[in-house]
Amino acid sequence: MTRLECTALNYINMMTLWNYGFFILLASISIGNCQTVVSTNIFKQGFPPMDVIPPVDPAILALYDLSRVPNYPLKTLNTTTNNTICPASNVSCDFNCFGCTRSTDIRICPNDGPGPYTTGLLDFLDSVNVKTMFFAIGSRVSERPDITLREFQTGHVLAAHTWSHPGSLSQLSKSTMMLTGVPTEQIVMEMHYSVLAIEKVTGTRPKYARFPLGDADDRVRAIFIAMNLTSIMWDRDTSDWTSNDPSYHFQPQWIPNNFTDWIAASGNDTNGHISLEHDLFPISATEAPQSLNLLLKAGFHVESPAECIGDMRPYTNQSIVIPQSMVKGSTGVGLGQPATSGTSNRRSSSLGSVMSIICYITLPLANLCFLL
Repeated sequence: MTRLECTALNYINMMTLWNYGFFILLASISIGNCQTVVSTNIFKQGFPPMDVIPPVDPAILALYDLSRVPNYPLKTLNTTTNNTICPASNVSCDFNCFGCTRSTDIRICPNDGPGPYTTGLLDFLDSVNVKTMFFAIGSRVSERPDITLREFQTGHVLAAHTWSHPGSLSQLSKSTMMLTGVPTEQIVMEMHYSVLAIEKVTGTRPKYARFPLGDADDRVRAIFIAMNLTSIMWDRDTSDWTSNDPSYHFQPQWIPNNFTDWIAASGNDTNGHISLEHDLFPISATEAPQSLNLLLKAGFHVESPAECIGDMRPYTNQSIVIPQSMVKGSTGVGLGQPATSGTSNRRSSSLGSVMSIICYITLPLANLCFLL
């Protein structure tokens, strides 16, 4: 059951990839808006409790061929630092420990919504004609299905981000066990219910997903592949997550300063970049629209990573075609102001296509991809 209701919710985590550019994870200030409301009662049956790793169900495991998942040892937790212990060697191609990636990784990022800042973010994105990709935690989808539906219906791309976000959602710097320390069967349950939650709201399943905290090795990658999910990563970190830890002495201007520096240096780049930013924390959330405006005013064409790599059908239901981003053109706006329309100013690259280690060098680079 759905209904139209005026509400004042917000957003949780987003990103952007620009052609000679970056993926930025955005957030915005909460503002009132009328939207379709979906009852959370649709999650009363057939779903596990929110924010905990789901119990293993043999019937669900049987849906996936896990025969090619390697049997690497699970990482363990350092009980003093509350961080996982890295392996002695990089045999498993561990991203967090060694920065190792595979050709199956598209290096763009997500994250964690929908949440209390998502509605305001969507309003801002609408004002600048930008479509993005939201990496949704299944528990948040079940908590805010109306926002999830709005993201889908307005042409943004939904991607999976586990059911409970192993590794801790509320305190990224005080991590509990991350995916590389979680048994294969439990990771399957995490991703299955994340995908299923999106399908429950939208009627289709996403083809893209992201590892919480970027924590992945070849075992975790193989699980994603077995579940027909393409992984999304990043290569620029604004370090906005440090705003949640006083020991880092985080300053809000770090975020726009990072983007200003990256934009200034982009003239020497032969490919694009993906930057990570969160709206989980108040400071980083309020900086997101300004960061996007910096990219727009610098002339970058912003779009979802799916559109950036040429995939206009990012769901298992191939009849669903996402709209183009920035079809009216945009040069950035002041917060609360309407977007200007006209011809889009695209920055282009001389690089055609390369292997898919990083999304922006996978296919022709005439665009800036934008991801939530």
